[in-house]
Amino acid sequence: MIKNILAKIRIFAVTVLPAGLGLLSSCSPYKNIPAGDHLVVANRYDINDRQKHNPDFSPYIRQAPNKKLLFFFPIKLSLYNAAREDPQAAFDQWEAEHQGSVKFLRFFFSQKGIDRIDSTYVGFNRSLKKLGEPPVLYDPSLATRSVNNIESFYHNQGYFRAQASSQATFEGDKAVVQYTVSTGTPYTIDSVNYDIESEVLRELYLQALPGSLIRSGDRYNKDILEVDEANRLTEYFKQHGVYDFTPEYIHYVVDTNGYDHRAQILVEINNLRRQTSSGTYSVPFHKWRVSRINVYTDFQYDARERTYGDTLEYNGLHIFARQKVPYKPWVLGDAIFFRPGEYFALSDYNNTYKALRALRLFSTVSIAMNPDPDNPQEDIVADIYLNPVKRYAANVNFEISRSSLLGIGTSINLQFTKYNAFHGGEIWNNSLRTTLGSYNEPNGKSGFLNAYEISLTTSLTFPRFLLPFRMDRLIPKRMSPKTNASLSYGTQKNVGLNRNNFSFSWDYTWEQSRTVQHKIGLIRFAYLHNTNKYNYYNIFSDSDRDEVIEDYLGLHPDLVDPDPANPGEYTYQIENIIYNDQAFKESDPTGHRVIADDLYQFARYTSDFVIPSISYTFTFNNQRYDKSRDFHYLQIETVLSGNLLNALAHTLNLPSTTLPTGETVHELFGVPFAQFAKFNVNYSRYLNFGRKKNHTLAYRLYFGLTLPYGNSPTQVPFSESYFGGGVNYERGWRAYELGPGSVSDKTHTYNVGNLKLTASLEYRFPLYKSLYGALFFDTGNIWFTSEKLYSDPKGVFHFDTFLKELSLTSGVGLRYDFQFFVARLDMGLQTVDPSQAEGHRWVLFKNGMSRATFQFALAYPF
Repeated sequence: MIKNILAKIRIFAVTVLPAGLGLLSSCSPYKNIPAGDHLVVANRYDINDRQKHNPDFSPYIRQAPNKKLLFFFPIKLSLYNAAREDPQAAFDQWEAEHQGSVKFLRFFFSQKGIDRIDSTYVGFNRSLKKLGEPPVLYDPSLATRSVNNIESFYHNQGYFRAQASSQATFEGDKAVVQYTVSTGTPYTIDSVNYDIESEVLRELYLQALPGSLIRSGDRYNKDILEVDEANRLTEYFKQHGVYDFTPEYIHYVVDTNGYDHRAQILVEINNLRRQTSSGTYSVPFHKWRVSRINVYTDFQYDARERTYGDTLEYNGLHIFARQKVPYKPWVLGDAIFFRPGEYFALSDYNNTYKALRALRLFSTVSIAMNPDPDNPQEDIVADIYLNPVKRYAANVNFEISRSSLLGIGTSINLQFTKYNAFHGGEIWNNSLRTTLGSYNEPNGKSGFLNAYEISLTTSLTFPRFLLPFRMDRLIPKRMSPKTNASLSYGTQKNVGLNRNNFSFSWDYTWEQSRTVQHKIGLIRFAYLHNTNKYNYYNIFSDSDRDEVIEDYLGLHPDLVDPDPANPGEYTYQIENIIYNDQAFKESDPTGHRVIADDLYQFARYTSDFVIPSISYTFTFNNQRYDKSRDFHYLQIETVLSGNLLNALAHTLNLPSTTLPTGETVHELFGVPFAQFAKFNVNYSRYLNFGRKKNHTLAYRLYFGLTLPYGNSPTQVPFSESYFGGGVNYERGWRAYELGPGSVSDKTHTYNVGNLKLTASLEYRFPLYKSLYGALFFDTGNIWFTSEKLYSDPKGVFHFDTFLKELSLTSGVGLRYDFQFFVARLDMGLQTVDPSQAEGHRWVLFKNGMSRATFQFALAYPF
């Protein structure tokens, strides 16, 4: 085995390495241009005597220059030129001309090794050809075709007298092609008339006329006529019963004779053509009624001839199953919008398909509309074929993670799903997640698998609103209403701090349209209990804190306990004494601030909370299946917690307790309940460009604010706080490493705040097939909104200083699109570090690559 490995290394050194060095040493990518040919290095465009860099018609130019890396180096052309034209013949010729070298190699490698060198050399050159791009050589015929395409492009835009020409300029073996265009005056629409044979279509056309996309005075545009307007009319006709209409029956006659740059438009719609053995004849289009609806719940194409053993009828639906219908009939009835006796409507067809897919109970959904054999001239039958998913599904996920507390940890996530759990379309998900790791004891003793976290979650999704009253008029079933219930419990030991948590949620979701979704969290209840909170002082070491306590005890020997029963609790008590010592605060404000900050951190990490909240989330996303189109994404989330409990605290006679900071708060189940308002806004914009629309410029703005009040005067639950850095934000910093504000003397593992402001700009571009590159800039930070929440003023948000406290990351990344998900690797370089002193915050070139942070994740950052 070792011999084979060494042989492969030697073969690589003999074949691939020299070829690679030859590639790197190639001084010019233009050296292999055949004599008499010219490489197209640039296309230039003059439109109406004005130069334009990237005109709208550029995708129709037949000869585009070779692609360049970072706009100046034709990397793919260089790869193509580095490869031998016929590598097998080249190797055979070398072998024939260098018999001495071949004998030496045969002695060194054996004949089998020679064969490997041969195949490696040939394969490497072929790979270069495949990765590369052949030179784009100037071809006058292609330039002529480009000119014709330009004139056609403008003709379709209403410039009927547009003229274009091309002129190539040669310099050595390079060519620059100049395209000159004179568009002339565009034609506008003077009037629109119609000639429609079918009386039914004529009436529908007149009804649809107010929404027409072709109006008198508009500039003529062929795409609007033959695509947008034709599709609009087709959808309107289908929506009103003419299910068999297609855009091919719409023709436009454009008359420009005798008019001053005005066009007369005639809309022609012929009758339906039918083909029979005796010839072709036409019949007028008409409206079709749905006479019958058949639903096949377990359709399989290979077994389509088998009989169905169970049938039932529900609200005009005929439901079939080979054994027994596994669904309660109203599950299918609510998802099917057709009704017998009604005219066909395209919206019913689309909503039925969408609703059946949204149930997530079927792997495939197919709807066929066919003439009814009993009345084939007027009625149609809707046949709905459903192929169900397997009722039970299970999977196992395995992860390896690393943290400063846990070291190397392993996680196993077991998931079990039951579809159509109670025959009402419910989806029941259950998961068990277990994390095991090794936690180092405070005394320095290393542990082995002495830390764990276990969490169990069960959730149910119902394909309807579970309410004591109906919501059909306000939220109809076409909006796919759903109810989601979730229950979870978790416990952990030595993964940070020992704690138990319990949560329950009850949500309602619906889709108002293709672009707008709503979610109401009617009930959100979370309970968090730390079982070993004083372990905080063992986990989060702080030399400044220890020094202040040591000096203070030196001045107050009566407080010294040489052997406390619980060292962590003892340290906490001493810190509270120091915090409330006004004389010490005046004599040593810096030391007092260290203690105050540590107490705030202690409360933030170890406080027990009950979080009873309600929420509302609005999401707008106009991304289409064709991802090349530009789109927006906006999500707004509002959360309110504890208001009802605080209002009823005296009525319910809830007990109260006094916090170390002096505030009196009410408790539920022996734990203070959190009261806060949270508001998040996340907006992203995506701009696609390039010949294939595969270049993307994306930017994101994010704002988050959590304001505690009432029963939480000075504390925000850790789970409701914000952090900076990580894989999606400020990628030059690790998670929890950035902020708050311009604080520099950070002594804690987790830096959080109750306000977050961040922005990102990212340029994504193709490299090779599914591999993409990225250049990005991130800026942002986290803050606290009051010194009551954080003792250091540098971590508190102020309008007059926050701009100076924004971080800046510059970075590059790779993305690989696996179709189902995207894997990415980002390298972020800290460019502006707000924790540095003013005037020294530009750090990009201060420490070079030592400040680089690598982030690996699945999916795009935004």
